[in-house]
Amino acid sequence: MWLNLYSQAAQNIYCILYFSVAPSSAPPSLRVVSTTVATINVAWNRIPCQERNGNIAGYTLRVCEVESEVESDDCVLTTTRRTRRAISSLLPRRSYNIYVQAYSDSRRFRSPLSSPVLGTTTSPTGTLLWHYC
Repeated sequence: MWLNLYSQAAQNIYCILYFSVAPSSAPPSLRVVSTTVATINVAWNRIPCQERNGNIAGYTLRVCEVESEVESDDCVLTTTRRTRRAISSLLPRRSYNIYVQAYSDSRRFRSPLSSPVLGTTTSPTGTLLWHYC
């Protein structure tokens, strides 16, 4: 919790009290927008105002290969302030479970993890040339 004081006019002082607690729900509607050989683009909606419980400063994405556990060290974490993200440097023809979680200004308070969405990178295309000597 923090307190902001500011003055709109010399004699008028307004106090605004902000409570910063964890958002009560995960960001909704996580979805895969597009995929390539090494990238999965995802998007989600903002948490509804009545469930934010303060300011949402950003989002953490947890990206886990399907064989990995959600709490595994094999999962990759990435952050963004927007409601979309390109997750790159992935392996081709692999499936990933992707979760999103919102965090407050202090990053101390986090929402629950969203339900996972499954994203699968595509196969490489093109022709392989073999040279025999």
